[in-house]
Amino acid sequence: MFGRRCAIASGPISFDTIVEASGLEAGTVSSILLQLELLGLVSLKQGLKTPVILS
Repeated sequence: MFGRRCAIASGPISFDTIVEASGLEAGTVSSILLQLELLGLVSLKQGLKTPVILS
């Protein structure tokens, strides 16, 4: 998709793991996660920067 590996986690995954695995800058990942959250595709756990894919 972005010339990088793509994966879908079956459970919570840390922000740092996403940044490391994607090779993108933290600000870019944060922006993408915000867009996904606004679309209802990702949810952040209370108090943690852990995105979770919703079913």
